[in-house]
Amino acid sequence: MSKVLAALSVSVDGYITGRDPGPRRGLGDGGMLFDWYFDGDTPSAVFDGFRLSATSARVFDTAAARVGASLAGRNTYDDSGWGSGGTPHPDAPLVVLSHRPLPAEHSHQTLVTSGIDEAVDTAPGAARRHRRARMTADPPVTGRLEICGTAPSMGVVETSVKKRRGSRTPPAESCSDPRTPPQAPGGTRPR
Repeated sequence: MSKVLAALSVSVDGYITGRDPGPRRGLGDGGMLFDWYFDGDTPSAVFDGFRLSATSARVFDTAAARVGASLAGRNTYDDSGWGSGGTPHPDAPLVVLSHRPLPAEHSHQTLVTSGIDEAVDTAPGAARRHRRARMTADPPVTGRLEICGTAPSMGVVETSVKKRRGSRTPPAESCSDPRTPPQAPGGTRPR
């Protein structure tokens, strides 16, 4: 099985999205979780348009350059708008873990329906098919509760990197305790 790196921006109180994530709303109103991608002076060598602090750029680019493939659960896939063929990494294919079919087939996306183990096993082949054969690469686990809550408890995550950010308002989804889904504002459970 490939090494898996779980890389997440996390608020200091354990949230990884803003309130009200969803299709056409992205990851909700938690922009401050991701503003560090754009508020520095050092351009990323891997992601066009990212400007990080010098320290963050060294760590981020080192990890991002090793990515062979990305893994995402269906909620993250839908919320991030990847149905038109996008991926979270500019140079790596996406493996989507879902029980539902994808809206369309794209050459750089692979659907896996049987579980996280198969998704992790599928990632190196997807990377090789997309000419990212330097498979010292670690396909990172990206996603919300369905991935970051399940993969670590199954023992498939070797390394976890979290960029901690401040919290201004209570966001809707947490990755801090996969056994107990958090209550969203208004007392509803995340989807």
